[in-house]
Amino acid sequence: MCGTFDNRSVSGGTSLSYISPGAPIDLMFWVLADQEQIFRDLAKILKFRYCTVANPHVQPISKEEEEKSLDVMPEPVDPRRLQPRAPVVAIMGHVDHGKTTLLDHLRHSRVVDGEFGGITQHIGAFSVALTNASSPPSKQSVDQELFSRVTFLDTPGHAAFKAMRSRGAHATDIVVLVVDACEGVLEQTAESIRMIKEAKTEMVVAVNKIDKPNADVKATLESLASAGVLVTEMKGHIPAVPISALKGTNVDQLVEVLIQKARELDLTAEYDSQVEGKVIESSVDKGLGKIATVLITRGTLKKKDFLVCGLSRAKVKVLIDDLGNRVDQAVPSQAVKVSGWKELPGAGDHVYGVKSEKRAHEVITWREKQEKKVKELLDAEEIQKSREEAQEQYEEYRIQKLKAGVRKPKYMRHDFQVRRKEVEEYSGPPKVSFVIKADVDGSLEAIMNCLDLYTNEDVVLDLLDFGVGEVTENDIVLAKQFDGFIFAFNTPPITPARLKIALDNDVPVKEHNIIYKLVDDLKQEIGGRLPPLEVEDVSGRGRVQQEFLVSKGRRKVPVAGCKVSTGKIERGARIRVLRGKQEIYDGTLISLKHHKDEANEIPQGKECGLMVASSLVRFEQGDEIISYTTRLEPQECQWDPGF
Repeated sequence: MCGTFDNRSVSGGTSLSYISPGAPIDLMFWVLADQEQIFRDLAKILKFRYCTVANPHVQPISKEEEEKSLDVMPEPVDPRRLQPRAPVVAIMGHVDHGKTTLLDHLRHSRVVDGEFGGITQHIGAFSVALTNASSPPSKQSVDQELFSRVTFLDTPGHAAFKAMRSRGAHATDIVVLVVDACEGVLEQTAESIRMIKEAKTEMVVAVNKIDKPNADVKATLESLASAGVLVTEMKGHIPAVPISALKGTNVDQLVEVLIQKARELDLTAEYDSQVEGKVIESSVDKGLGKIATVLITRGTLKKKDFLVCGLSRAKVKVLIDDLGNRVDQAVPSQAVKVSGWKELPGAGDHVYGVKSEKRAHEVITWREKQEKKVKELLDAEEIQKSREEAQEQYEEYRIQKLKAGVRKPKYMRHDFQVRRKEVEEYSGPPKVSFVIKADVDGSLEAIMNCLDLYTNEDVVLDLLDFGVGEVTENDIVLAKQFDGFIFAFNTPPITPARLKIALDNDVPVKEHNIIYKLVDDLKQEIGGRLPPLEVEDVSGRGRVQQEFLVSKGRRKVPVAGCKVSTGKIERGARIRVLRGKQEIYDGTLISLKHHKDEANEIPQGKECGLMVASSLVRFEQGDEIISYTTRLEPQECQWDPGF
């Protein structure tokens, strides 16, 4: 029997030859790879001897082809399975221009009340029901179904969260650019415009805060035109709606514009294909573990599905919507929190569904190998550089040895090489050693981007470790080893037990919930390690009226006859003599007299004679005399993180 089993032809797989102990007949079956174990078990039950050979009719796959096929790739789009989907809308703009207030009005919520400092510091994914009363009756039912759960992404406007805004622009179909009618286009507004254009995303402008007395819609539209955004009122193609998000003025008109724009885009997606999505944010939850907010772009995500994302994989345990409710599935254009990740996925990474946990493990293993190869290439460059440096040192050692005429150097007698200590003490500039823990991956990313802008070489930033989640005992131990501290940004409050460990080890845990306050705290730490600045305090000024030569022993010593013009000249102060812009002398006084009497100080308007420590200094009429003292004061950190 060959090539068939159960009256079915099998085109590929493995050949199993079963040989009975008492029979000369060979029984051969072609089986698929996933059926092979069944036949192995059957052979054991029947007490057959067996061996496994490759199918001679199937060409073996080369190693290169096998490696190429291991990564997960998006399936081709089938136009026949495309169905309408709701739009994904991002709200962007400068900080405090009313983005979250607009979203609150649309959702009938108060998200802004729960934000620290009144500013958004995460990407928030929210579900909003858009209704358009002016739609024709034939379209109202379609609108009601399609726009009943429109996903809005609320992006941070603060300068530190540039990467978050970029992700928001690239993950959406429509961007609502919110501009303050009182301030016009500001720095983050212009940056948002650039990101929207790079992402080639449709834009709708919302000119907000028109209820304020100093609102100027016309000037705002002109500033938008200067930034390259021409609205329909200025013969452009971008719709603009003047609104008051706080009072709800004209928000219904903005909704109509969004619905019309969504209809024009004719957005579709496959609901029954391979799951695809994008990570909007990721964090660690005490009850759910590692979770990621995923925006579904294709397919329907369900519980127990298998996902891969970057170097992380998951078997979906729980799906949670924006209201905190557990749901059974998520469809295209819907954002849900997904739990069950082995490792925390990175914000902005792509998510793909796979058929089994084995396949997910296979993909991650392959990706780790590829990353390792890249790292090996980079390491090879560093190794080669180290080898070249070692070779140069050896050549220098040989030259010194030949010059000395020594063939075999003896230890401590012919030591041409500088011997290094096994453990060298750090002798560089002072360090600020710290650990960073953040609530979500996006916040951590924003903090790291701020640190990248630090360039002061007088103090080194020594980042010991960073991650997402609460402060752990390992973080405290690490900070203790390097005499450092811990920044906890928006993380859950540190437990009493861990706080006691931190106090016992003298490790400060600095908790912050606003990013610029964290940066200000770090700047104070840097300033405390900067060398103090020498500051001059000028006590008085005067002018030389005439030079006198006074006998001192056998020498003639110059004395400046001066008149104090401002302040007072003090005997214990330092003296600087200026002739025009040229400095003639900077040092101490050895004599200060009023008439013939020594004086401790000479006030404004009085005349005096002063003698400096150097007899080589000669005075001229009109020379300026400056009396000053010096003191040391702490130096402030001048680091500008961009906000």
